[in-house]
Amino acid sequence: MRRILPIGLDVGTCSAKLVQLASEGGGFGVVGVARVEVPDGAGATAEDREGALVEKIRAALREHRFRGNDCISALMDTEVHIRNIRVPYVRGRELDEAVRAEAKSKFPFDTDTAILNYLVAGEVRHGEDARLEVILFASPKDAVEAHVERLHRMGMVPASLDVQHCAMFRTFERYLRRKEDEGEVNVFVDLGGRTKVVITRGRDILFIKNIARGAVTFNEAVAARLNLDLGEAKAVRRRVVHEAAAEGDEGVETCDEQVRQALFDAVRPEVEELADEINKCLRYHSVTFRGARPHHLTFIGGETHEGGIPAMLGERLGLPVVVGQPFRGIDTSGLGPDVDRRGMLSEWTVAFGLSLKGAYIRGVGLGHRLAG
Repeated sequence: MRRILPIGLDVGTCSAKLVQLASEGGGFGVVGVARVEVPDGAGATAEDREGALVEKIRAALREHRFRGNDCISALMDTEVHIRNIRVPYVRGRELDEAVRAEAKSKFPFDTDTAILNYLVAGEVRHGEDARLEVILFASPKDAVEAHVERLHRMGMVPASLDVQHCAMFRTFERYLRRKEDEGEVNVFVDLGGRTKVVITRGRDILFIKNIARGAVTFNEAVAARLNLDLGEAKAVRRRVVHEAAAEGDEGVETCDEQVRQALFDAVRPEVEELADEINKCLRYHSVTFRGARPHHLTFIGGETHEGGIPAMLGERLGLPVVVGQPFRGIDTSGLGPDVDRRGMLSEWTVAFGLSLKGAYIRGVGLGHRLAG
């Protein structure tokens, strides 16, 4: 029996992506996808930009082949705070109490009234003692309520809320079914407006980190280096990426190599700093969990289309680079004519993982406000 899953909604820095999947016979297929540009800040108030985004998403729901209005949405970076903590090696209710007690001093708001969730990353050594490494997620209650209200204004009914990092890994976790996958370390890097790093072992998340570098700082670097305003820098980077992707297509003008090189030289210092930040994540994992070194880095997000950036990051980190393919192995006939299929489509990874969550939760269709 074919089961329609909720729409996955991923609102990023530059664009919002919507993906809806269906499950049938142990496999998945695409029902519909849509992308809308997030309005920039030029000459508009935050309220105006918010209103414009809401209307764009409402229009996308009408104009594309989505079924129903149930959704699973990712909390934005400004709405969810993430911390790593260590607690005594306890289980059950004692663990929950220990985590909540430790959380009180980790966030700039009252965690007793916040929405709090956590993942146990694993056992670590703390001096002579064994402790548990825990990844905390906390959102002020008013931020979650505002997020839910925004979804209602978009014409959506939230079946669940999620965190972008978890949705990203969920997309690829479905491949990790073999015995040999259990001990393998994987590193997933989302190169979007900002950068997100997720380190996993087998099907367990060990480490999560947000890095304040990505498309936003790349655009700022290009604007400063080439004496452009921010809107122009963003537009010229996007144009060069699109032209590079279309090279070889009949009737499409090839990308100016000098322009491409100038853009890459402008962002090079930012990319080098980003590589150093990712390397700190790898070192933390190595020291904390004393596990195997990853065999490669998997990149997703809009900046993967600028192939030189992932390649440079991999070279600086000494690891091979793979571009994630969220739609690999599923029926993509529902992608529609508006999606450029020439690339790996990695920028759809988070929205894909959000919709996929609908296959594992109960109550879909009832509009439950479930965080985590």
